[in-house]
Amino acid sequence: MRKLIIALIGLLLLMYLTVTLFVPVPTFVKVQNVVYTLLYPLLTYVYLRRGWKVPLLSLVFFNAGRVSRSVIDAHGHLHPRVWEHLPLLILILLIGFLLWRED
Repeated sequence: MRKLIIALIGLLLLMYLTVTLFVPVPTFVKVQNVVYTLLYPLLTYVYLRRGWKVPLLSLVFFNAGRVSRSVIDAHGHLHPRVWEHLPLLILILLIGFLLWRED
């Protein structure tokens, strides 16, 4: 299970780097993506070496909450860019739930 989680985190990092480098997004989003690309490897390392899941789980579900705002708005309506963010949200949630269930 750990290998799958690591592979999915690698895919997530690749997605963040690709968007940051090649998609015209606001500077704030680029900075946020860079922070995620720094925090995910660091907290994954802590998880693998120390066995501490909570910091990585916290990052994963915080990240899912941030992305979910781009899927459903505060009024319960689909955001105009739902299809661009839905694969990202599904990947983040999959990582979180696999990590949660991992023994």
